[in-house]
Amino acid sequence: MDEVQQPETKPPCAPIKLGVVCGHLAFARYPVLVGHYSGDTFAGTEARLDQVLDGRLTARRRMGLYCWRR
Repeated sequence: MDEVQQPETKPPCAPIKLGVVCGHLAFARYPVLVGHYSGDTFAGTEARLDQVLDGRLTARRRMGLYCWRR
């Protein structure tokens, strides 16, 4: 019988520490990243952030300065 070759094994990666926290964006201590699909309107978290920023995301979008990935 032919011998079956075993696939090469790689050493395991270092474990990843992950935490899930329920909180409010107003208390974020680090930069916050929010976004949407191209052509979508602001909704959910992004809409709330725009509201807290007094519509500055909407203003940048109207000026063509809002980040878009094409």
